[in-house]
Amino acid sequence: MSRETQEDGNEEVQTKTGRGRGFLSMTPERRREIASKGGKSAHEQGLGHRFTHDQAVEAGRKGGRKRAEVMKQKKEGEYLDE
Repeated sequence: MSRETQEDGNEEVQTKTGRGRGFLSMTPERRREIASKGGKSAHEQGLGHRFTHDQAVEAGRKGGRKRAEVMKQKKEGEYLDE
C-alpha cells in the first residue's frame, strides 16, 4: 500500500486491489475534519443534540443495567445473540 497526496492536500491510501476509497483510505486528521463539519452543520440546522447532565447519567445507567443483564444471561447460558 502507498499513500498519495491529492491536489487538495488530502492523502489517500492505494490498496493492492486498486485505489483506496471511503473513510478507511483517509488519514485520521481528514476523517476528524469531515466529522467536525458534519457536527457543525447539524447544529446549524437545529438537528444537533447535546445531552444534559441528567440525560447522560440516565443513559449511562441504562447501559450499565443492560450490560449486567447480558452478562448474567451469558453466565446462566440463556443469552441469545440477536
